[in-house]
Order: sequence, then structure tokens, then C-alpha cells
Amino acid sequence: MLIHAIGIYNAYSLNWLHRDISSGNVLFRLSPESRNDKQVDVNACLEKLKVAKGIDVDLLRRHLHQCKCVIIDGDAAVRMDKREFATLKSGTMEFMSIRGLRAWAVSGGNYHCILDDMEAVFWLLVYTLVARKSEEKRTVDENDFLTDLGVLDARQLAASKLEFVGPNGAGSRIRWKDEENRSLRPIVQKWLKITAQLNLEAEAIFSKPEDPEDEDSASVPREPREVHAEKLKEVAHQYFSRYLTTGFEFLESAGAYGSST
Repeated sequence: MLIHAIGIYNAYSLNWLHRDISSGNVLFRLSPESRNDKQVDVNACLEKLKVAKGIDVDLLRRHLHQCKCVIIDGDAAVRMDKREFATLKSGTMEFMSIRGLRAWAVSGGNYHCILDDMEAVFWLLVYTLVARKSEEKRTVDENDFLTDLGVLDARQLAASKLEFVGPNGAGSRIRWKDEENRSLRPIVQKWLKITAQLNLEAEAIFSKPEDPEDEDSASVPREPREVHAEKLKEVAHQYFSRYLTTGFEFLESAGAYGSST
């Protein structure tokens, strides 16, 4: 799943947003499907990633020769030049980004972007860690975490997620001693830090003071036309590269390479 999240960036490179990365829309193949060089080279973002610091594109291409995971259901997908559509709320709330939830709570609308799709992969990973265990085998904190993800209040859900990506969030809510979770702790902890930093960057791009003359004024979402498109592209490439590089480091670590992750 870690490497196959590249499909999100492929769509972005072709001017599309999926807008509903969720547990129901990411499927694992029962057996990997082989891809030849021509099929691998179709990945639209490979050229961009060749210049990304820390990414071994040859290693990435070797991974992409075995398709283990696919993203489905493009019903909510939009072209990025159709911004009037991209402002409509989209996504499954459990996996929506913190920024998106907060914007929705404030204004009832949300300019969905690639950063939100990228963050949704992180929430899907964390959700899967907990939900794959039976309710009886989960700790009280883990069951409470799934309950918190299921709330239908955008502001409350955003607050829960913001707490989770805080300094003590993930460590206190997931039981890392369990054998099935222990090996994944490094990638979750690193992606958690990246997600927290990404949210700060996203807030700077998508928020503005309600009263520009008052430095203590509350923040409100920018209108889509006010978003700095080039800055968004720059941040998207920077953070996708960081997610991917961290994923490679994890897969190359002892016991992780070649797993179903």
C-alpha cells in the first residue's frame, strides 16, 4: 500500500484528484499482477520523482513491476481545473484531512487538493492497523479511537485527529507491543510527523485572517481563486517525496521488504 499510493500522485500529475481515499476504495490483490516495463513507464509522476531528493527511481520501478494494491471508485474524482466542483465536500469522514474537516466546519465548503488525498493515505494506514484486529483483541484506547473516527461532526473529528498527530497521540492510542503492529511502528511514527508538518503547511496555503487588519483575528478558509497554485504544487511534490522516501526506507529495513505493506 505504501508504494502503490503513487497512484494518487499519478492522477495529480494528470490533473485529477481522487477525493475519496478510504478503506472501501483501496483493494489488495489476492496475488500480485505483473507489469512490464511499458506499463510501469506509464506512471505519469516518474519523471517528476527522478529529480526528487532521496528517491531511488530504479528501486521504485522494480516495486511497480508487481501490482499488489489498486485504488478504485472515481465517482468523486474531479479535474483540478474544475474548481467549482472541487469545493464541494468530498470523501469518507474517517479518512478526510484535518485541514479539510476544519474548513468544512467553518464554512460548509472545502477546496479539496492533493494534500488531502495524501493525508488520507496516512489515516487509512492507521485505521487499518487498528481495525484489522477483532474488537476483543483491541485495547480500550483502540476501540475508542475507532469510535472517534466514526463521529459525524467535522469539528470534533478534526480535533480528535489533531490530537492524534500531536507529540503523544499515536503512542498512547495504539498498542505497539502487539506482534502485528510492532514492525509498523517506525513508518507510522515517521509518517505521523510528516502529516503534522504537512498540516501546518496546508494551513498557511489555505487559510487567511478573517480581518487582515487584526493580527489576532481568527483564520478562515481562502477562496479557491486566492490559493497560490504554484506554492501548492511545490508543497505537494515536497511532501509526497517525503512520504515516499520514508516508505522506501521502511521497506528496505529488516523484515519489511517484500511484505504486503
